[in-house]
Formats: sequence, structure tokens, C-alpha cells
Amino acid sequence: FENHRVVSTVEAMEMAHNPGPDDQSTEADRRRLLVTQVQDRHDMLVQAQGNFDAVKEKLDAVLQRAFARIDAVQNRRVGYLQALRRQVASQLQQLEWLEAFHDHELLSLPAADYLAADAVVKSLARQW
Repeated sequence: FENHRVVSTVEAMEMAHNPGPDDQSTEADRRRLLVTQVQDRHDMLVQAQGNFDAVKEKLDAVLQRAFARIDAVQNRRVGYLQALRRQVASQLQQLEWLEAFHDHELLSLPAADYLAADAVVKSLARQW
């Protein structure tokens, strides 16, 4: 407070409405400082936006590759299961055909011929 001079209310009002040369230079300096700060913040924001876009693009690419890999693995699993189902269905069809053939053989052959044919089939089954 030592260097502060006492100013009346009227003088303070006049000084506020008619700024002196020091006040104008200070205002211009403040304005330049504010403009510089706003430009710096704008540049930082643009840079952050650019970084965000770059990270988003990389993340999208990684996710796309991961989903493609998951789809490929899932398709291989489904293909394997379908092949397994076809193989089991084929074996089941063969067994049903053999059972039907055996039933037909039992009905159409005399007992002695049936027993002889059954023995041949069993021996072939053991060899196979």
C-alpha cells in the first residue's frame, strides 16, 4: 500500500472511462496474450482430435481383423462339426442298410443257408 496513491471516486470513474496510454498498452498486451492462448488451445485441440481419429482408425482396424479371425475360426469349427455329422450319418446309414439286409436275409433264406451266410459275414467283419 505504500506506492498506492489515494484516488477519489470521481477520479476513478474518469480513469475508467478515459484510459491512459499505459492502460491501452496493457490492454493490447492482454489481448495479444489471450489471442495467443486461444490459438495455442485451438492447436492443442486440433492435435488431440487428430490423435483421437488416428487411434480410432487403428482400433477399428484391429477390431476388424479380430472379428475376421473369430469368423474364420468359427467357420472352421462349424465345417468340422458338419463333416463329423456327415460321417456319422453315413455310418448310421450303412448300419441301417446292413440291419435291413440282415433282416431280409433271415426272412428269405432257409435256416441252414442263413447260418452259413451269417458265419461268413462275421468272419469278414472280424477281418475288416
